[in-house]
Amino acid sequence: MIKRVSLVAMLGFALFLCACTPRGENLKNFDNILQAYHRAIQYGEVDEASNLVTSANQIEFIKQADQIAKVGNIVDFRIRKVVMSEDQKEATVLVVREYYDSSNIVRQIELTQKWKKKKGGWMLMNTEY
Repeated sequence: MIKRVSLVAMLGFALFLCACTPRGENLKNFDNILQAYHRAIQYGEVDEASNLVTSANQIEFIKQADQIAKVGNIVDFRIRKVVMSEDQKEATVLVVREYYDSSNIVRQIELTQKWKKKKGGWMLMNTEY
């Protein structure tokens, strides 16, 4: 009897883990994309970062990226919060970016980014780069 209860408990736990895996993989994949995007921005790799911006916003993105480069160097970024939709096809991300201004003082800017999973992968939908 105890063996049967243990077996049922183990099977239930295994099913629980299997059910959670796709969501976990999706979140891990999205996290990797966020990190890659913000690292590209940080190091001035505009072309690489622009691949993750919707085609409708790419011209505006390149203009803003040029302005960001003129304002100062990005020191760091932090992903503060990620809110994923139930279907895991949209996400709202709160990012804090630190940069040196023209006086070499570290400043912070908070961005709210809207991401959407499309056929080709995750894309940044709004213009808060």
